[in-house]
Amino acid sequence: MTDDYFSSTKTNLPKDGSLTSQNIQLISMTVFSFTFFRILTYLVRWYFFKSFLFKSRNYFESTKKSKEDGKYFLHIQHNKKWRISNECISCFHASLCSFWLLYLFLKYLESLEDFLIIYEHMIGMMFAFIFGYIISDTVDLVANEWSIRIIILLFHHTLVSISTVYPMITKTFGGVICIGFLMELNSILLHVRSLLNYNGINKKNIKFKMVAMANMFTFIIFRIIPNIYLAVFCIRIIKKFQWYVVALMFLVIYGLLITNIILMYRLLTADGFIKVKKPKYKDGFDIETDANSNYNSIILEEMSFTSDSSTTSTQTKPTQT
Repeated sequence: MTDDYFSSTKTNLPKDGSLTSQNIQLISMTVFSFTFFRILTYLVRWYFFKSFLFKSRNYFESTKKSKEDGKYFLHIQHNKKWRISNECISCFHASLCSFWLLYLFLKYLESLEDFLIIYEHMIGMMFAFIFGYIISDTVDLVANEWSIRIIILLFHHTLVSISTVYPMITKTFGGVICIGFLMELNSILLHVRSLLNYNGINKKNIKFKMVAMANMFTFIIFRIIPNIYLAVFCIRIIKKFQWYVVALMFLVIYGLLITNIILMYRLLTADGFIKVKKPKYKDGFDIETDANSNYNSIILEEMSFTSDSSTTSTQTKPTQT
């Protein structure tokens, strides 16, 4: 890449600091997206479970204490309902963004180098839409669960927020962020896999195995490879931009690389690609292997993603001690 290539990445901000009509549209899209996903969240909860609110679950709380208080199984049931609802919303969002992203690639991708620095209003509108969803999902995460999984997701959401807001403000690096959002193509299968898991589908079932294999394949293609490409891009721009721009790029891209590596390891262990000992603590990642969780013994009679008649069995009751 030449110096002329990077010279075109100067910001395009209004000199008087005023809000342009395009910036007003970006703000409006963010507000619309947040409102849309909040309303959709409650509609999905009511449609599946006839409830708008669920009890929050704290994975850091003592299991013994929660069982003594009589809250353990109730909180597990509510947590399972919330996770199913949240995964449905996330899968829908990933599908919308994937189609939008493919359209942007077809419209603007002429050469990869030009695409990296491009910023168009349509790209910014997609970023605003994603940012609104991220705010909504963050509210959902914090209100319904506390675990190591949630902490990592909040870190991930912070990085995604930075990656969407920065291009909208500076009018640069739209293409770089679009390449990062190729990860949404994998997110569809990632959420489908989680929904099958939460619905108690046996991981030895051929349908689950097919989804798990497809998920791992797309994980490598659309998460790991683009992330590595962007990591190399970060190194190549070290001497081309101000230190704070480079630092921000490193934070977002390498932060996402770390979270993707953690997620990939968890998927490999959870789906039987590699064998590890059963964890001795609950981190919230793979619920049926959490120590002493009894998660899959909790049956939700209100809904099922399969036609298996076994899903109508009676909910497991807490044992008396």
